[in-house]
Amino acid sequence: MRRLLSIAALLACLISCYAQNGESNYKKMITDYVEIKNGVRTNLDVRISELTEKDYTVGDSIEVLNSRFASEKTAKIETANNDIKHYEAQIAKQQAKGGLVAETLLKKYKPELEKAQNRLKEAQNWTANYASCYDSRNPNDVIAKIVDCKLSLMNPRLRTRQEGKASFLFSSDGNKLLKALK
Repeated sequence: MRRLLSIAALLACLISCYAQNGESNYKKMITDYVEIKNGVRTNLDVRISELTEKDYTVGDSIEVLNSRFASEKTAKIETANNDIKHYEAQIAKQQAKGGLVAETLLKKYKPELEKAQNRLKEAQNWTANYASCYDSRNPNDVIAKIVDCKLSLMNPRLRTRQEGKASFLFSSDGNKLLKALK
């Protein structure tokens, strides 16, 4: 029984050390990212108080792509509808006026109305094809890690500590910081 307890304690200690090592690795990379500008280390005294890591999966990426596609498609349809309404109003206005100038403007507006109607049809028939790069991948595959952190930094010139929250994008294995998200 003693042996079992000592093995469990050793295992818990190793897991704790491993978790802290991964966290300290994130802290070091984030600190370097914040402090180093143009290859020169600044003296900002960065302190990270909280770290939360979450996996960014293929499914998450597909969801973001589909959301962007839906908003782009809606915007294209809305723009085409607005153009159609504009040209229809202009055509009706010029037909009511009559005369040589109105006929000239009608010759200009009618092809523009047809172009706007074609853009509307294209927008309505537009399908997403940029998620196809994930067709053969498992939706649960991790493609990146997002680390949210609470950090504070001390600018030596201002002599005040500034606090904030930031998110950083890491490679899927967590060994490379790719960019700051916010």
